[in-house]
Amino acid sequence: MAKKKARARRPAMALVEGDVEAEVEVAADAPEAPVSADAAVDEVAAPVAPAVRTRSKFDHGGDPAAGRARIFELAEELGKAWGYTAALPLSVAPMADFQRLPTGILQLDWKTGGGFVVGRLNRLWGPKGSLKTTTVLSGAVVAQHTCRHCKSPLVRDPESGLIDCRCPNPRWWIADERAYTWLPSGAAIALCLGRLPEGAVVKHVAGVGRVPVLKCAPPPGAKDGSKAREIAFTETHRNEPMRGLILDAENRLNRKWAQILGVNPDLILMVSCRFGEQSLSTVEAAIRTRAFDYVAIDSTTALETRSTLEKALGDRKVVAAKQSMMADVSRRLISQACEEGVLGRYSPTIVTTSQVSTKGIGGPTPAWLGPTDGNAFEHSLCLDIQLREAGYVYNADRTHAVIGKFDFTVKKNTASGGVMTKGQIRFRLRGTHDKAIGDAEDLATVMQYARAMGDGFISEGKTGLTVHSRYVREGALRFTKVGACVAFLRENPTVYGDLRERVLSALMEKEASLVAATTEATTDDEPAAAEGVE
Repeated sequence: MAKKKARARRPAMALVEGDVEAEVEVAADAPEAPVSADAAVDEVAAPVAPAVRTRSKFDHGGDPAAGRARIFELAEELGKAWGYTAALPLSVAPMADFQRLPTGILQLDWKTGGGFVVGRLNRLWGPKGSLKTTTVLSGAVVAQHTCRHCKSPLVRDPESGLIDCRCPNPRWWIADERAYTWLPSGAAIALCLGRLPEGAVVKHVAGVGRVPVLKCAPPPGAKDGSKAREIAFTETHRNEPMRGLILDAENRLNRKWAQILGVNPDLILMVSCRFGEQSLSTVEAAIRTRAFDYVAIDSTTALETRSTLEKALGDRKVVAAKQSMMADVSRRLISQACEEGVLGRYSPTIVTTSQVSTKGIGGPTPAWLGPTDGNAFEHSLCLDIQLREAGYVYNADRTHAVIGKFDFTVKKNTASGGVMTKGQIRFRLRGTHDKAIGDAEDLATVMQYARAMGDGFISEGKTGLTVHSRYVREGALRFTKVGACVAFLRENPTVYGDLRERVLSALMEKEASLVAATTEATTDDEPAAAEGVE
């Protein structure tokens, strides 16, 4: 106690900085000075001036402009070794902009969010007779009516009658592709979209003529002594349909059936080899040429390794040889798609089919049917659809099936749309004078929803129906009978394709908002409402 009081009696000058204990003890033991009432009132009533905060030059105030500029700088620096297309900001990377290629089957396009994912790996799997090959051919028909450069539909202008697409006119590309790595990222992106980079001026280039050129500094990874170079650009192809490649591993592709579905066989390259390694190596070499936009492998189940096929029937097979081969294939296909870096101009849309095998035999859970490709291949998929037979509609005499019913489940969909979404396809197997082979409900369903949506789609009045489309004269065409409207849409694929695309977009948008609204309204006491939403 005496020691504590001694510390308290130390003079104020003894309380140096850092002597925290002494300061606390003095504050505790020192007697409080008397405060007058007037002083207390003044102390309470005195206004406190707000502290003026001054920002330093390092305070960004939450503005992302500096970070955005730094990201572009790093993209330039990281592209020094492997080219300026190896790294681009996500906001401008074309490969991150997922596009869709319709399957040509309305329910599939609706439930998957637009169809196959362009430039990615897609798979259809199911037992025999579940519409896998037909769906692949239906997608090939759509691909042949899609521009391979801008990935948009080829449409016919109602005034001139000419077929056109959304490509810039003219569309530009680099004259010498070896100089592509010299382009800054902004110029590379503009050129990827077919546009002329900013700053290009028209000059005379020896051996080329008067063409736009852009003066580019040498990339940092160039050899010492390199000087700035003028990169020339030339007009390139546009408005060109996609080309397809089909690997027929099952040796049962029917050209007549493909033509009935609408496939142009002149735009399809058919590949079929003895061993799986040969077939897949041929496909890989074809993809490397960047000449094919739609690649189908039908089916991966029929692909067998050479070691398996050359063994005697009594020899033991190599364990998981096919799964190892498919894992290598998925990695190689992805590497080929990334050959142009994050530009991905001509990365093909790959569609594979697979049979099923029994899984989980002898396990604690009941066995189930699953695809035969292996886990590594499945991880590479962007879209995975299971198909299965659901029944048939027969003619009056029940001598043959007219319409086949097939259920499907979307098992994986990384781009958009719902996962585990279910639906049913009604596919007409036999054509008549007024009904073609194909999706039996496509035209009827589109017309039904277009009439329900009214203005902007198909509006109804006292005099008949009015079809609204930018591909008809004056933007609208009137019909006094429904049959005449159906016949017109069937004979004019451009108008019907435009109407179908807009109806699908509206359906997917409304379904998404409906699911969101239901989710917000659902509480923990109402789980059934969320489960009932499809």
